[in-house]
Amino acid sequence: MIIYMGDVTGIDIDKGEALKLFEDEFKVNPSLKSDYLIYYFASIIQADKDHAKDLILNELKDNYSDPQKLNESQLSSVINAYTRLRLLDKAEPYKKQIFEKYPKGNYIQSQKYSEFKGIKDADAKKSFIETFTNGFPTSDYLYYMKNILVNDYAKAEQFDKAKDYLDNYFLNAKAVQFNSLAWAMYEKNGDLQIALKLAQKGVELARLELNEDSNKREVDQTPFEFKKENEHNLAKVLDTYGSIELKLGKKKMD
Repeated sequence: MIIYMGDVTGIDIDKGEALKLFEDEFKVNPSLKSDYLIYYFASIIQADKDHAKDLILNELKDNYSDPQKLNESQLSSVINAYTRLRLLDKAEPYKKQIFEKYPKGNYIQSQKYSEFKGIKDADAKKSFIETFTNGFPTSDYLYYMKNILVNDYAKAEQFDKAKDYLDNYFLNAKAVQFNSLAWAMYEKNGDLQIALKLAQKGVELARLELNEDSNKREVDQTPFEFKKENEHNLAKVLDTYGSIELKLGKKKMD
């Protein structure tokens, strides 16, 4: 977790010291190793590149050699490790086990999300989301897929499709999605009256998000960062709303 948080926050940390902290912690709480296995392996690679492969392979051989005895998190970490080491054949038994034992698990969902991102056509992405929703109706990945789709429609200036999806299918959309679409329509000469309504909806959501419980923040966010982000989102959508109003006013004057 130390290496991971350093990467996320941009903090410059000593890789060797981070690895030592991991190892010291695991001596006291050995059960934690399985929970942070993927980060532990990442710390080994960053701290000791010359010996990382052998160290990781020994760890896998000694403690994670039987796929049937591993939980989903462990299986995923082992697959990731073998993939990073380019030993894809060794990863196969673990992949087989995770697909059979956890067909609705996070690893399967992450693979499908990667597949989704490789799709170029926006309408094909929409169809993919429909199928994915049937299999994983409560998946966290749905939010990110829907966000990408709305942005793709906006980039292609298919504003009607973007708005329809935002209104009827993206029911947990946030202020940022409404702001992004409204701003795209403002910049690309879309229907400004519709853009204004989208921005207005964004303002309403942003005000609500200001009062959200900080427990809803991302794992790498502090409560302060969460609050600041929500304040920033409100400021952005207010700016969008004002810009659209100004543009509409100039059109009326013309």
